Amino acid sequence: MRATLAPLQVDGGTVDRTDLEVLPTAQPSTPKEGAMTKAQEVYERVEALVASGVKKADAFRQVAKHYGVEFNSIRGAYYAHTRSLGGSPKRSSKRTTAVDPIESATTVLEKAIEAIDAEISAAKARVDAAKTEYEHLRDTAGERKATIQAKIDALKA
Repeated sequence: MRATLAPLQVDGGTVDRTDLEVLPTAQPSTPKEGAMTKAQEVYERVEALVASGVKKADAFRQVAKHYGVEFNSIRGAYYAHTRSLGGSPKRSSKRTTAVDPIESATTVLEKAIEAIDAEISAAKARVDAAKTEYEHLRDTAGERKATIQAKIDALKA
């Protein structure tokens, strides 16, 4: 955009401003068509996290940490953009097929059995580690006591 301006007085002289070019500002104050608003960006980040299996509340926390803002600010931006879309937020596509309730219950119970077995294995590992530590302490107690007693004797001499 070219503008013709009146001559400009600079340090006592006159400068012709007919060839000056007016440049647009670096960033527009309102988003242009195709530009993403902050709320839209938040919405898309949260939805991407949810689609990857993250719970929505955890997604809000992650995005809040990313932007360095409060959890509720991100949640507000997310739902503000949702309202601008004209509806409630898109549901997570975790469950796309109908699941047989018997099959689902069986799966949950089988996982519970696996969890019990894992707890037992972890407890046994802790017991083994404690037993090893006990045996080491028991076997080295005499030597450690003798070293300390020698220091006590040296102090008293």
